[in-house]
Amino acid sequence: MNAVFMGLPAREAAALKIFIGVGMKGWTSSVVSSPAPALPATTVCIVDLAGMGLAQWSVKAEADLLVMLGGQNALLLSTANNSSWRDKTHVMSGRSKQQIACLPKPYGQEHMRAALAGFVSDGVQPAPGNKLNIAQTSVWQAGTESSPAPAFLFGDLRAAQTMFPGLRQHLLLCKLMDLLALGTSCELQLSVHQAIALHPAQGWVAHNAGPGVLARLALQGVPVASMRVRESGCRVAALPVRENLDTFLWELAVASIGQQALPAVRDAELKLRSMPGFTRVSAASHFDLQLAAICVRLPQTLSGLCAVFPDRDPAAIARFFLLSAVSGLGRLRLLEPAVGRQHQCRPAPQHVRTPGSFFRSMLNKLF
Repeated sequence: MNAVFMGLPAREAAALKIFIGVGMKGWTSSVVSSPAPALPATTVCIVDLAGMGLAQWSVKAEADLLVMLGGQNALLLSTANNSSWRDKTHVMSGRSKQQIACLPKPYGQEHMRAALAGFVSDGVQPAPGNKLNIAQTSVWQAGTESSPAPAFLFGDLRAAQTMFPGLRQHLLLCKLMDLLALGTSCELQLSVHQAIALHPAQGWVAHNAGPGVLARLALQGVPVASMRVRESGCRVAALPVRENLDTFLWELAVASIGQQALPAVRDAELKLRSMPGFTRVSAASHFDLQLAAICVRLPQTLSGLCAVFPDRDPAAIARFFLLSAVSGLGRLRLLEPAVGRQHQCRPAPQHVRTPGSFFRSMLNKLF
């Protein structure tokens, strides 16, 4: 199968290209402005509706989209608060004899994987009558057996605290990692009316605390000691906000440590189990994406990456190691320090970088 991207932002297209190349066996991907007639029948066009100027459905917008697709199957990426296209996909598929599905943003890796899997069945192109309603399957339901069960890696708290001693000062983050390391669903009571429900086996978290509350608790460790922990129960249904667990922890870690990287006193090896959800986090950089593309292929050490990227600040690499570990996406393995020598990364040289191609830089480092 071949996926072509239309209208996606550069960073999102790069992340999806890496995700499809690494996590979708038998799939290829490319970026086009509009499908060419020579595209094979197994092509799926992934279209960012807002990026193509078609955010709101209308008769004209639908006609323009069908002309743009040229008869190809399509996965439409719509904005979260706009259901106009999601309500029309079944009708469009029936009229045009194309398979057209809609996936609202923000989406996770499992959402995209399920959406793309809906276009194939054992490598056979489905019949036009097999319709896919992504709008109904893109939200994980609490307690369902069909919810995805990613193997999150929350047993590395001590390794992370050994590598980054300053992590012990971020009490809420450490408290959540302690609970997640148990591997069972539980609920952390933040206050009388606010709580966080953790479901590590299913890979999601539910809460009713606003971003300001979580950021304040992440910075102020005093109230954490008095918070009660109990088994997750029926109260979960009353928690309106539900997020991917790795995204929630990544954002919470960013809010807790800020833009400053905690000093790393030990060298360690990082192996990512999957790509972080860069389309959902707000503080990710192109360099984070580049590091993730390298670490998801083979384990990498902090000292080794500092040597590979001599013109980059080692603190940025250490920060990526920390965020990957606390979000449950990466496993840290501490390396024995050399006798009589402590691990140190030399500081990055202070000079002005000339603008260059991010994709060329990433390819140079990968191959």
